[in-house]
Amino acid sequence: MDALAESIAASQTSKVRKPEKYAAVIQHLKDPSAKVDAHLKHWVKQIKFQLMDLPALGVSNGLVAPIQNPENALGPSRDCSKS
Repeated sequence: MDALAESIAASQTSKVRKPEKYAAVIQHLKDPSAKVDAHLKHWVKQIKFQLMDLPALGVSNGLVAPIQNPENALGPSRDCSKS
């Protein structure tokens, strides 16, 4: 688990958040009508966070966000027609 945490922290594409902020995002998504800091609410909306069940991974209420730059989602594009 430490190796995973280190690789995420070193990644240019991953973001690590404090547990308190993570918990606040989860709470806001579970109960959007509850009073919450306006900055947090805006940030959650801007990033487009969602809670999703991912049964194939054994995850219930997983916090997910869309990739911000979809054309680079799988790394640099490659022209497969050239061999």
